Formats: sequence, structure tokens, C-alpha cells
Amino acid sequence: MRIMFSLLFLGLFATGCKKDVTKDIEALADRACACTDAACAEKVVDDLLALADKNRKARGDEDRAQKAARRLGECTIKAGMDQDKFMTKMKQLQAMDE
Repeated sequence: MRIMFSLLFLGLFATGCKKDVTKDIEALADRACACTDAACAEKVVDDLLALADKNRKARGDEDRAQKAARRLGECTIKAGMDQDKFMTKMKQLQAMDE
């Protein structure tokens, strides 16, 4: 799962755009940690994918974003999201960067 978080940062923190998505990722992590079921967790991951798609060349505080993304992943799994489904969605994120 660590590799998927690294891919997340490659996708979200490419050079070029001026938008800082760090707070957005932190807010998504907060939402993921508030989830009590898989449907909620999956919605948060879908929102993460949408954020990545809209901000393909974003910038931000990579350390803070990495911590938030790790927390997001842990919380979505804890809320009951299927780990294989999570990994599939992270691969979709990776594909956005190609």
C-alpha cells in the first residue's frame, strides 16, 4: 500500500500548477476517518480521484500530504472498504499520471 501512496504524490504533485492541494487531501483524510462504512470510504476515495483529475499538476507540502494520504488509506480500510477495491482505485490514480 505504501507504493500506492507514493503514486498518489506523483500524480498530485507534478510541477506546473499553482494550486496547493495539501489542505484538500487533509480534509479528505478527515472525512475518511469519520466514515463508519465502506460506502462512505469509497465515496472519499472517489473524491480523491476527482481531486487528482482536476489538479494533475498541483503542488503542496508533500510531507503533510503524504501523512494525510496514508491516514486516508488506513481509515478507508478500517471503515470496511475492500482492500482490492482500494488498490484498483489507486491504480486508476496512477494511470492519470501517465
